[in-house]
Amino acid sequence: MLDAEGRMLEIADVDAAALKEARAIIASDISDGSIDLDQGIEVQDRSGEVVNRTAFRDAVRITLGGRRLY
Repeated sequence: MLDAEGRMLEIADVDAAALKEARAIIASDISDGSIDLDQGIEVQDRSGEVVNRTAFRDAVRITLGGRRLY
């Protein structure tokens, strides 16, 4: 399957690729001073069937004073 940049992915690699991409988007967003954790990535196969959903809130762990916020 192809990702947004046109790379072919094996189905076994989709979860890791989606997680990596979610974290890259979050890292880019933080440089602008804002993160919207109410977003995510949806991966579809060639037929349009969703094979993965990765929520941004699940891609990172946010803590404050030792307490997990997300």
